[in-house]
Amino acid sequence: DANIQAWLDNELLLVAATVAHKRSGNGIAGGDTFELIQDEWYRFRVITADPWGHPLDLGIPTGCTGHAMAYDGVWRFTVPKMPASNSFKMTGASRMDIALKCTVTGSHLVELGYIGNDKTVATLNVVAGTP
Repeated sequence: DANIQAWLDNELLLVAATVAHKRSGNGIAGGDTFELIQDEWYRFRVITADPWGHPLDLGIPTGCTGHAMAYDGVWRFTVPKMPASNSFKMTGASRMDIALKCTVTGSHLVELGYIGNDKTVATLNVVAGTP
């Protein structure tokens, strides 16, 4: 199916880590930046690395929708998980595949965790048309 192949080709990879009590995304303090096309589906693959192993909430921003597809590399029995969610439970060392679509243009923050104001692990810059 062409739609499934397009979703697989639109892959975003994020390693969300805690280093010295601060969040980073792909090794960048304050998070990495991704450019997305409005109303397109993306395969958002997230890995968490927290040395304390705390349970963490991965927050998908308002204006975007996420569906759980796989946990730790194991596909769900029903794909995608319904209903959509803007929050996903992660452990200090886990991986999740999320079907992600943003319908609102602009910059949106992806946040992880439990640490006060220092939770940003990625910025999604959503544009109309081709980036």
